Order: sequence, then structure tokens, then C-alpha cells
Amino acid sequence: MADSYLKKYLAEILSVLALTVSVEGERESFLLLKLKEKDRILEHARAEVSLNEQALKKFVKENQRLASRVQQMGDRALSLLSGPGGLDGC
Repeated sequence: MADSYLKKYLAEILSVLALTVSVEGERESFLLLKLKEKDRILEHARAEVSLNEQALKKFVKENQRLASRVQQMGDRALSLLSGPGGLDGC
């Protein structure tokens, strides 16, 4: 008899502990709150990935622009060296 009363009492305590109050004041299960927290974390991670993707694209574009500029400067230097009065004309 005492054993069944204790089990019922502990079950009631656990059920109360499993319920929490959300920000909106609604009663929700602990599991539901954890799922919502997981969703918020995933949303934050997706936003971070998006920002990193944008930064990487910007970096690649700038890197390509600089590589093109270096190539142009190299071509210009070669043309100056190989043209009249350049090192090849000596």
C-alpha cells in the first residue's frame, strides 16, 4: 500500500517538474521547450552559415579582382621591357 502511494506521489512530482512555463506564459512540456531551443539554435546556425557564405563570396571576388590586376601589371611590365627602349632593345 505504501509502495503504490509512493509511486503515485513520485509520478505526480515528476509530472509537475516536467511542465514549465514558457516565455508566453503557456504551460509546455520540457521536451517541447527543448525542441524549440534546438530550432532556435539551428536557425542561428543557418544565419551564421549564410553570413559566412556571403563573406567567402566577397573574398573570392576580391581575390579574383586582385589577381586580374596583378596579371595586368605583369603584362604591362613585360610590354615595357620588351618594347623600344626596354631591356630587350639593349
